[in-house]
Amino acid sequence: VKAALALDPDFVLARCLMGYLGMLLGTVATRPMVAACLAAIEPVADAVTPRERRHVRALRAWFDGDLDRAVGEWDAILFAWPHDLLALRLQHFAHFWAGRSHGLRAATSAALPAWSESVPGYGHLLAMHAFALEETGDLVRAERVGRQAAGLVPDDLWAVHAVAHVLEVSGRYEEGTAWLEPPPDGWADRNPFRGHLWWHAALFPLEAGDHERVLELYDRAIRPGD
Repeated sequence: VKAALALDPDFVLARCLMGYLGMLLGTVATRPMVAACLAAIEPVADAVTPRERRHVRALRAWFDGDLDRAVGEWDAILFAWPHDLLALRLQHFAHFWAGRSHGLRAATSAALPAWSESVPGYGHLLAMHAFALEETGDLVRAERVGRQAAGLVPDDLWAVHAVAHVLEVSGRYEEGTAWLEPPPDGWADRNPFRGHLWWHAALFPLEAGDHERVLELYDRAIRPGD
């Protein structure tokens, strides 16, 4: 994003994305940066496309603490532009942290008819949909869609996560251990969500009574260096 703005300081959607990234961190420390992004893009928002304007309004609503209004803007974007993967991902994040499992499923279900494997990002949409299916209790479909997503984008941690949830609640501990066994550095370049997946990886041997394996995972991956 910084590289894009260095080339074009007036790139509204890039500055909006920077603001989104600040909000995703969930800390007051980034609020001045997000406020600066809004100050730069709101005065020129009338000159950009309708989709970009809605993204700016969604960022403003999120910054103001009105998550429902932000979700409404992302809904409107997806109704008109269902391939907007950024809106889908942000909406998924918002529903997830608000505990709105049916909102997770409704959003991905509404978008799916407009997508196919030929559309870039399709695997990422399937990963979000798989988790939504799992969270609403449709375990059979969640596993099928999650495995399909992982086959298309093996490094999408949401796909891996969705299948891990299914295997855990189904009591399939050996399968779960095998599913969450990447190479030692396989997730090293992933975002902090990888720590959550390592925690999931430890649940399977914990349930199976293999406490040595749990401690090994804790020392190697969950809290290395402690």
